[in-house]
Amino acid sequence: MNSAGFLPTKTKPSEFDSFYENIEWIKALVDWDKGYKTSLAQMLAYMRPPVEFMPIVADIVEGTRKSSNKGQSGRTHKPSETLKIALEIERAVGGMKYLSKGEGLEHLENYLSANGVKRNGEAIDLHHAYEKQAVVWRELIAKKHDISIHTAINYEKKLKKLKENWPQI
Repeated sequence: MNSAGFLPTKTKPSEFDSFYENIEWIKALVDWDKGYKTSLAQMLAYMRPPVEFMPIVADIVEGTRKSSNKGQSGRTHKPSETLKIALEIERAVGGMKYLSKGEGLEHLENYLSANGVKRNGEAIDLHHAYEKQAVVWRELIAKKHDISIHTAINYEKKLKKLKENWPQI
């Protein structure tokens, strides 16, 4: 787990930390790109942008990067809110995936074998239970924010794309 409390995927630790350390700037920039300019303007007024954002801010000031107002009226959530929902889902689902794979499962199997539980059948059942729990968490978070499961998955895909393209957003 990193300082932001998120579990790693397959991103290099330095890139991973940098992404989550700058998440407020990322949310402000995503809003700005879709026509909600207030968040980025307020952040620029009171804080110095991180090094990763200097080229982006330069493009905005130069006028080469422009925001788009398309689809603003049809949105139920601002882009930063969709990113926040995706991060919430990532934390919950990522935690379940972490427990069902890799180090988490290895520690679990060691614990189970130390306490006399058969490794094959019961550990596999537990692995499947964790995977099912991840689906349940996604559904609960989607319901909490009044969005469909399909929309929640789309939000997750957008977050994944942002992380893959980091720091080029």
